[in-house]
Amino acid sequence: MMADMDSENTPISPSSEDGPGPGNHDGLPVNVTTEGGGTEVRPTADRLARLVGFVGAPSCRWITVSPADAPDAGVFIQAWRVGDGDYDVETGDGTPSMIVSRPVPREEIVDAFVGWATRLADSGNATGERAAPEPDAEVLEDAEEFARLLVCRGEARFEEAVREVAEHVGDRLPAARARRIVQDVWEGILRDQETATGPTDCDRLDEVFAELRMNGIEALQDYSCCQSCALDGIAPSADRDRGFVFYHGQDTDRAIGGGGLMLSYGAFGGDNEATAAIGREVVGLIEQAGLTAHWDGDPGKRIEISPMEWRQPLPR
Repeated sequence: MMADMDSENTPISPSSEDGPGPGNHDGLPVNVTTEGGGTEVRPTADRLARLVGFVGAPSCRWITVSPADAPDAGVFIQAWRVGDGDYDVETGDGTPSMIVSRPVPREEIVDAFVGWATRLADSGNATGERAAPEPDAEVLEDAEEFARLLVCRGEARFEEAVREVAEHVGDRLPAARARRIVQDVWEGILRDQETATGPTDCDRLDEVFAELRMNGIEALQDYSCCQSCALDGIAPSADRDRGFVFYHGQDTDRAIGGGGLMLSYGAFGGDNEATAAIGREVVGLIEQAGLTAHWDGDPGKRIEISPMEWRQPLPR
């Protein structure tokens, strides 16, 4: 083994005295990226061993190592670990369909990573042949938008998000580039969470929907894919349900993009006046929670919450 794996007393963000900084030409020919720790270029073997040792701490759950001369070629080794269990390790050889996953015990993880990087150095660092041209701008934009909508929902774990983005873009984008896109979105949200104070608009929205459910209204969040499918599927879940309110998946995407949140509502078996009464009840609770509702009282029009800053906590 090349390093002591006991990191309980080791800082999660090592200082520069722990090893060489970016651009060290005497180190291994790799880039190393860790959760919350940024990217280091060409670390020494000892430095890489130390970085691997941090993985598993609350603020450093994953690490990715890729060739320094071709970081987006889909050639990589990466690990994910929470707590004291084995590491989930994936390796890629540049072919999206050839990503290999396996568990690696704690006592073997440093040798796995340093050995991978050393073999890369011994091979003459000839990974440039695998480097793909810069992806098409439209492909990148599509991948970034898909990743942003997926991660901002606060439902997918990091590795799940990486897999979904990689599947979405297929062979249009190297797997390593898809991972980096998710990583950038993920870390941006983490920074926002660290500086946030008080309840978010999403917290207030949750309170509104919880109160509506207690008041006999079937209140559904991110329900179904679109308006038509949601209306087809809506039904009272209890005998006392008087009506409904919901927003669907497309509404969620619009809110994440800063366009406000649209709500649909109605009365079960009621007329326009009963539907308007549900709308007034919904608007009242929205405003009571500190959000701003826009609605002119017309039961044929949806309610809009705007502004609506969509911030959901990332899953742990």
